[in-house]
Amino acid sequence: MEKVQGRSNGTSTWRGIWENWSHLKKGVGHTVANVQATKFGKQPWASTQMLLSMTLKEVPHDIQDALVMEYWAANRGWQWEKFSEYLPNEALSKIASHELIMDNGAEDKIY
Repeated sequence: MEKVQGRSNGTSTWRGIWENWSHLKKGVGHTVANVQATKFGKQPWASTQMLLSMTLKEVPHDIQDALVMEYWAANRGWQWEKFSEYLPNEALSKIASHELIMDNGAEDKIY
């Protein structure tokens, strides 16, 4: 997510958003649409940093290059059992705020 910067000559609405941005961004989610290209641990899709940089323990090499779509099941959502033991609760919360769109023509969205 982009960083937000305030300006001294901004409107009162913008100043209010800027002053409360740390609280507002907690409720922001991200829909990943390009699931066939986004790497789960090596691209900053769930957070501003890569998930591999947040791990609690070493991640096996065979899953380090996995795509986001490999951890999502269309009929149930995230397959937590495949990755939750490697990540702290903060990272898991960020992942939970995302949903996947299994449509190659769709674009990522922030909501």
